[in-house]
Amino acid sequence: MARRSKLLADTTEGIYEDHFVMEGQTQSAGYRVEKRRLRGGQSDGVDIIRVSHGDFGFEVVPTRGMGIRYGWVGPTRIGWDAPVPGPVHPAFVPLSDAGGTGWLCGFDELVTRCGLESNGAPEFYPNGRLRYPLHGRIANRPAHRVAVEADDRQVVVTGSVDESRLLGFKARLHSRIETTVGAAGFTVRDRIENTSGQDTTIQLIYHFNIGMPLLGPGARFHAPVEVLVPRDDASARDVATWHRYIAGAAQCDEQVFFLRLLGDTAKRSRVLLVNAAGDLAVSLAFSLRELPWFTLWKQLGAPGDGYVTGLEPGLNLPNRTGFEREQGRVLELRSGESFETGLEMEVLQDPESIREAVAAIEALQGTNQILIHERPQFPWCEP
Repeated sequence: MARRSKLLADTTEGIYEDHFVMEGQTQSAGYRVEKRRLRGGQSDGVDIIRVSHGDFGFEVVPTRGMGIRYGWVGPTRIGWDAPVPGPVHPAFVPLSDAGGTGWLCGFDELVTRCGLESNGAPEFYPNGRLRYPLHGRIANRPAHRVAVEADDRQVVVTGSVDESRLLGFKARLHSRIETTVGAAGFTVRDRIENTSGQDTTIQLIYHFNIGMPLLGPGARFHAPVEVLVPRDDASARDVATWHRYIAGAAQCDEQVFFLRLLGDTAKRSRVLLVNAAGDLAVSLAFSLRELPWFTLWKQLGAPGDGYVTGLEPGLNLPNRTGFEREQGRVLELRSGESFETGLEMEVLQDPESIREAVAAIEALQGTNQILIHERPQFPWCEP
């Protein structure tokens, strides 16, 4: 089948498709791509691109920094039940509110990017004015150019998003999200470009979030770990069970663990989240050369408060931007330079494939013992 393509939006050219459908049939499965604009509530004006083939699919949200809101395989939703009735248009996300944590008012995605100028905890100037909000701004910047293409093997959604301002930071995210027809998974490949005439620094974390029904009591996280550090005292309380999940509870403290992972000879690594029954899992694979740090976030709240875990490969750790710069955990880009990175997600749906994935991670671990710190450590964590 010949490759088909469609430019859905380009603000420079004045192009915008309010509603578009592309369908096709391959030897393995049929596919469908539908772009539409939501109306009403906080979702008013949000563009959604729904990609499906066989019993697998996912939704891309160009309006929210080319994030992926959720996926599904058959009747099973891959994502989480956020307290936020999203997807929320960035116009309704007050980044500066609540001590710089307003980002949480729009957070409900399966995949969201934290960055690009900053991506950690809020940071303030000496006079108390907010300098960097929680997790940065790129997830609340709409794409200005969006396109879709497909052939007998793949469906690809691309988008470009600017995070820039006069007399300040200027960068552009070029995102490519592709899925192989007939396979339950997708690949995200991003190119981040310094569009400024000045040199700059970049921060990036992929916040990949899973809740029920995959996550639940008895679920387990598998990773080839070199070093593990709890971020704070609340995390240190359960450092011995960092890789296990329990039932949700009211007023539950979030827990965060910082990890250095092991990889193969090409510096590729992989992590896996497996449900309690051992018959459903999600796998993330990525390059440690591109994303050398990993954060495991656990927010096991009661229903309605958020029961979710975040698997987060990144350029850095989600501490304050100033602290991460002091530790050398930022990417320096000269004017006009670009950096490429991304991840691959796969849904595993049978015990045998899950056992094989666990065995592959155990092979990466090999005979290396995990160095587990029982308390927060400098320079991983701020004093």
